[in-house]
This record gives sequence, C-alpha cells and structure tokens, in this order.
Amino acid sequence: MAEIHYKDLKSYIRKIKSESEKGLFSQVYLIYGEEVLYKAAADKLLDVLLPSSEKNLCHEAIDGNNENIPAAVERVNTFSLLSGVKVVTINESKIFYSKEDTQSLLEKAKEKFDADDIKKAA
Repeated sequence: MAEIHYKDLKSYIRKIKSESEKGLFSQVYLIYGEEVLYKAAADKLLDVLLPSSEKNLCHEAIDGNNENIPAAVERVNTFSLLSGVKVVTINESKIFYSKEDTQSLLEKAKEKFDADDIKKAA
C-alpha cells in the first residue's frame, strides 16, 4: 500500500488521470491527519473519481461517529444500478483514536451494554 503525502496528492492525481494510467485508482483509500487537510484531500479525490453530475447518485457518505462499519461493507457489496464508479465514504470515524480516548470509549460501551444495545456496545 502506497502512502501519499498531502503535498504529493496533486501529482498523484495527475499521474492517474494521464492516458497511460487512466482508471488505475486504488480500491480503498485511507485518508487521515489534520481535519482541514484530510477533508480537502477527500474532496479532491472525489472530484476526480466522480464527475459532479454523478456525485449525488454514485457517492454514499456514512457517518463514522456511530461506527457504521457493517453498513459501509453492505453498501460496498451492493451493486450500483448505474455503471461506472461507486464511492462509499466513512466520515469522522473514531477507529484510529489514540489510547487517550480509551476511557471515554469504554464508558460509552458500558452505557450501551447497560441499555441492552449489545451491537453498539461491541
């Protein structure tokens, strides 16, 4: 898996868009870092993957705050009615939070467990 620095994103996109490399985008992108930078990078990548006329039909954004990973996997595995690229994004995910947040995550899990919501507690 290649790691692309934010400063190199424009050249990466130009390379992929060139005639010899056309359509060789990766299946999965993990975009992380400072909020302003990762949102800008995601927008640039989305602009290249989907023309503006197709964004409403071929892009599904999932709220990562609730850790809807099963929903994201389900949407990725569902065939699109339209031919072409289908993009599923998980926004604001807490999967990679540091150990500093462990206590608050455990408290939230305990609250969900106490409320008999085992799926969200897990």
